[in-house]
Amino acid sequence: MSLTTVPVSLVAFRSANTSANTLNGANVVFMGNTAYSTGMGLYQRRAGLQRGSFVQYEPPPPPYAQGSTDGYNMGGITGASVLQNRLDSFSFASGTTSSVTTSGLFQLYYIGAQSTASRTDGYMAGGTYYPGFTMYSTITKFPFSSGTPVLGIGNMTSARTGVVGSQSSTHGYALTGSTDVGTGGRTSTVDKYPFSSDTNATDIAESANEEAWYAQGSNSNENFYVTGYSGRDRKSSFASDTTWTLINPSGPSLYLGTGHSSETDGYISSANGGTSNRSKFPFSSDVVRTTVSGGTTEARTYVAGANSTTDGFVMGGGSGTGSTTIDKYPHASDTNAIDVGELVVGVYGSSGTQV
Repeated sequence: MSLTTVPVSLVAFRSANTSANTLNGANVVFMGNTAYSTGMGLYQRRAGLQRGSFVQYEPPPPPYAQGSTDGYNMGGITGASVLQNRLDSFSFASGTTSSVTTSGLFQLYYIGAQSTASRTDGYMAGGTYYPGFTMYSTITKFPFSSGTPVLGIGNMTSARTGVVGSQSSTHGYALTGSTDVGTGGRTSTVDKYPFSSDTNATDIAESANEEAWYAQGSNSNENFYVTGYSGRDRKSSFASDTTWTLINPSGPSLYLGTGHSSETDGYISSANGGTSNRSKFPFSSDVVRTTVSGGTTEARTYVAGANSTTDGFVMGGGSGTGSTTIDKYPHASDTNAIDVGELVVGVYGSSGTQV
């Protein structure tokens, strides 16, 4: 509803306890605890009376880490040396999957790229090319409106794999990772890149998770988290993203899974290849995450993840052979996931995001 302040002298008052509020052109409807008097003096002394016209209601956008309509699965590998240069989307409502593009995507990245999303574009950064295990620092984006990849809009500050992704309303973050295919090249780098322009990322902080590799990421609208690797969880705020707080010094070490975000909690799902390795922590307080019930429909690692406003999704995954499965977890309860759809091609090591 749009409102305009008008002089009290222009208001056509009608009795609050009769049908005159809706008949004969009345432009004031008395609501709430507004007092009524047969004398108009009381109303004439009230400042800021308003009149207005109804307009179509536009719901607020979902939190930064959630989408409202579709999830996306990017890149990945089906088996040894079989790379997937593709971008697929699936409907949150139905699970129906469709191929957006099968060319020009992400330089055939193998595993370990991170993904983020603004309201209009999806992003992917880093990753490993196979065979040869070449590391990349490239940042690629694709508009949700067209799905056509724009390769090389910028670069991370270093080439690495096993990167964690997070996003605010204005920036994407590429967190931690490794500069080689093993754990020896683990880094604590926190890169930040803008959604408003196609430029390189900048290194804004260190020690996001004490040199994590294939950790999981979650975020609320205020904070973002790197969780799981070495059992430690850390967070930073978007308002002050150069400092980090340790919130879990010695939890179970969970990695190679995916992070999910509801409006109130962060999750680790499908970690370490187990069906039931799922943890949860609240955004409202800095407490140690707890193991919760609920498992995926099959055991797999190197999975991709996406979030709607009501559910978390686990896509693909595997080791040696890729899976086509799309599992869905409800945010409202800690229950088992259900298989809601299938990817066009079975992959592992892919990356996921949402709109």
